Amino acid sequence: MGNRAIADALEAGRRCVATMRENVSYIKGELPRVSLPDDLRARVAGACTDLTVAADRVSVALDEAGSRASRAANIGGLQLALIVASVHAETVKMHQVVLALRAAAATDRADCLSSVVVEESAANILRAFSQFRDAVGIHIH
Repeated sequence: MGNRAIADALEAGRRCVATMRENVSYIKGELPRVSLPDDLRARVAGACTDLTVAADRVSVALDEAGSRASRAANIGGLQLALIVASVHAETVKMHQVVLALRAAAATDRADCLSSVVVEESAANILRAFSQFRDAVGIHIH
């Protein structure tokens, strides 16, 4: 990766982190207002905690990658690829929560709103992640 590509990837990564934080905040604000069984509420809250921790960790890693990239672009590019893999793992966890909420919503109409709240936020995070992944130039299947 060249310096311009790394700068663009770092910016996309920072936007991804901001989106993660914004959407976790939104879910946490809505969680008390929706009807959920305790086990699903705990899963959603746990996913939010995991995303918050990941956002903090990724933010630090992006700063380190930017610092290293200024000295050696190949090291910065490799570190960015590792960061993408880390964020991907969090999107997989959130997807599992979305699937559990969908299953609950199929059997109990009170859960429909909670499913929509989390799905919408997960979609926002996934879009930002996809932009970050594309800026880094790797594809995860």
